[in-house]
Amino acid sequence: MDHTEIQKRVNDLSKAMQTKGLREPSATLRFECNKQVDVYLRWKDVTKAAVSYLDSEFHIFSGDTPEEAIEKAVAFVGELLLLMRPA
Repeated sequence: MDHTEIQKRVNDLSKAMQTKGLREPSATLRFECNKQVDVYLRWKDVTKAAVSYLDSEFHIFSGDTPEEAIEKAVAFVGELLLLMRPA
């Protein structure tokens, strides 16, 4: 998996999160020395007051390869219920 495919998969994750109704979705893939690869998914929680990162929900998925971490994140997003957007 090269960097352009990784970028595409991360972009697709963010789009999938938005399709599920998550507000301000963000997907990040992170490489760190001597550690597994991480995918961070973050979005705004509409039930909390808007105060920086305190109003966000997030999940982290780790894997030995970018593919493994991304597939875990894709599975999580796929299982999310379609959320109702506030009027």
